[in-house]
Amino acid sequence: MVATAQAASGPPEQRDPFERDRARINRYKELRDFYAGAQWQGRARRGQTRLVVNYARALVRKVVSYALPDPVTFSVPPPELPADPSPGDDTREGAAPEGADLVRAREAAGAAQTNRIETLLGEALAELDADRLDFALAVDSAVLGDGAIKVTWDTAAKRPRLAAVDPATLLAWW
Repeated sequence: MVATAQAASGPPEQRDPFERDRARINRYKELRDFYAGAQWQGRARRGQTRLVVNYARALVRKVVSYALPDPVTFSVPPPELPADPSPGDDTREGAAPEGADLVRAREAAGAAQTNRIETLLGEALAELDADRLDFALAVDSAVLGDGAIKVTWDTAAKRPRLAAVDPATLLAWW
């Protein structure tokens, strides 16, 4: 009976989507203001000089510089080889490589493939200027407690695009 009474009264009233996150967004503003040097509460009285020594900004930037002194590196593990060194169905007629030679050849091919993947990933991250983005995200995370990145696909360039996103503009509910 309650459900029909609500249905008869019409659709629910439209609400501001940011209403749920208003406290979080206000807190972000306070934290950003503090980081920017607006550390005094209220307005200055006539003739009052307010000194701001912004240690917050200096400390955050210094800590992030120490945490990310060099570009982020990674390593791609080589493909796992089967435990059986026998050639199996891979061999051609007339040429039967020894089991140890086949294992060495597969390991060399795996290492070459691993190196090529690492090189391609490194080049892609350099083109996307991922180091600068990492620094910006680390500063946002240190100041706000949250950081966000948007990854999109650029169809014209046929590659991904990365961008830092202001967490105050995101709404996520579950």
